[in-house]
Amino acid sequence: MKFFNSFLFLFIYFHFSFGQHELGIKASGGVSQITNHINSPGTKQTLYFSVSGQGGFFYSFHLGSKSILNVELLFTQIEGREKLEIPYLDSYGNPTGQYLTDELWRHISYLSMPLFYSFKCKKLSFNLGGQFSLYLKSSGREKGPTWDNRFNKLNV
Repeated sequence: MKFFNSFLFLFIYFHFSFGQHELGIKASGGVSQITNHINSPGTKQTLYFSVSGQGGFFYSFHLGSKSILNVELLFTQIEGREKLEIPYLDSYGNPTGQYLTDELWRHISYLSMPLFYSFKCKKLSFNLGGQFSLYLKSSGREKGPTWDNRFNKLNV
C-alpha cells in the first residue's frame, strides 16, 4: 500500500508540475436580449438587442497535447431594451386608436465561473462543462411620455 501511495503521489506531482499551464485575462462582447413577453390584448411589444460583455481571468491546464482543463472567473453584464405601445381605452374598454409609448431598459450583472474540458482535434475544439453564476446586481429604467423612473433591483 505504501508503494502505491508513493507512486500515486509522484505521478500526480510530476504530472501537475511539468504540465503546461496558462493564466491570462479574458474580455469579450456581444449582444443580448432580456425578454419579458407581455400578454395584454392590443399591446405591441418590440424587443431590441443591446451591447453586453464580460471580462475576467482564465486558467488552462494542458492534460496532454489534445486535452485541456479550463476554469474562468468572469464578471458578466447582460442588457435588455424593449418598447411597448399600449392602447388607450375609452370608458367602455374599447381602444381609441391612440397609444402610450413606454420604453424599458434592464441591466443584470453577475459573477460566473465556467469549468470545462476541451478536446482538440486538428483545428476544431470540443468543449464540455458547466457554469456556476452568482447574481450581483440589477437595475433598470422605465421611460414614458411624462415619467422617467429608475429602479435599483429587478425581480430576477
